[in-house]
Amino acid sequence: MTRRYCIVSLHSSISPPFSIPNIALRAIVKSTLKKRVMVAATPESAPVAMRALQGHYEAHICTSLAMAREILAERVDAILCGIYFAESKMFDLLHLVKANEQNKSAPFLCVKANEGILSPVLLQSIEMASKTLGADGFVDLSEWRKTLGDEAAYARLQQMIDRLIDRQPCTE
Repeated sequence: MTRRYCIVSLHSSISPPFSIPNIALRAIVKSTLKKRVMVAATPESAPVAMRALQGHYEAHICTSLAMAREILAERVDAILCGIYFAESKMFDLLHLVKANEQNKSAPFLCVKANEGILSPVLLQSIEMASKTLGADGFVDLSEWRKTLGDEAAYARLQQMIDRLIDRQPCTE
């Protein structure tokens, strides 16, 4: 995708409707910045998350609730949380985020990043509970990687994150 930008002087003598207001200039500048994504993961799954997001987002990894609180002190555009984060504290983090004024509207995705021994019924229960508590989605990234391959699975995850950040409905 090629982006084209127009440089506009703030001291332009062009009068409305031809001038671009400052809010539009801020939108142009903001669109060139990478989205800030917090990734709550176990130390073992953090490399998978970093590879999945590499080059597309400003990713901030946390492996504990204390680290998550530090990251949430600033605005984030989206949150990915592994189901095993901080000894299975995914739901605690979800509650923390929804209580955080500046980040409560950030999309929150629950992610199963690695193979595990969870039954399909248990995974479905985790998905239902996470959505009931306010998560925007549940992704079995390990299954996507197995069926689509790593690169296609990561691209699919990136598309899902982008749609959620832009507040478009996801059909995953």
